[in-house]
Amino acid sequence: MRIVRTIGVVAAIFCALASGAMAQTVQAGFNDEDITWVDFQNGLERARSECKPVFVLFHTDWCPHCKRYRAAFKEPSIVELSKDFVFVIVDRDHEEAINDRYAPEGGYVPRSVMLNGAGVLQTQISGPRTDYKYFLDPDNYRELEGFLTRAKAEFDPAHCDFKPV
Repeated sequence: MRIVRTIGVVAAIFCALASGAMAQTVQAGFNDEDITWVDFQNGLERARSECKPVFVLFHTDWCPHCKRYRAAFKEPSIVELSKDFVFVIVDRDHEEAINDRYAPEGGYVPRSVMLNGAGVLQTQISGPRTDYKYFLDPDNYRELEGFLTRAKAEFDPAHCDFKPV
């Protein structure tokens, strides 16, 4: 009887640990098969522990531009670059406080921003537009590729932070 009880306790602990690990990843719908997406809080924690910059994508379920943007994340160059970042997904309509904190030009979507592990917005890394700086063309994955490449070049892994502006 003691063995059965021990196995039950071990199984319960294993299930609890497994469900906790699963809770850290998010099914984002932006190439979840090849890119690991996490929620905001876990993203900051991972960025600090793994010494990586944080790419945050703000989206909504109803946004047609967001739906088109999904294709960019299937590009092999984006999948490869994603390994150098912590990818975070934020639903603007369900995580309003986070959205408001990182909406210097308003809460438009899709919006792609770069943070350090402390959650500081890296305003020097933006898209090619002078208005809506964090809107990357959803039909042109090269804008996302350039955004990630610039962020990678600006990140100093020796200090786990971006180079001073």
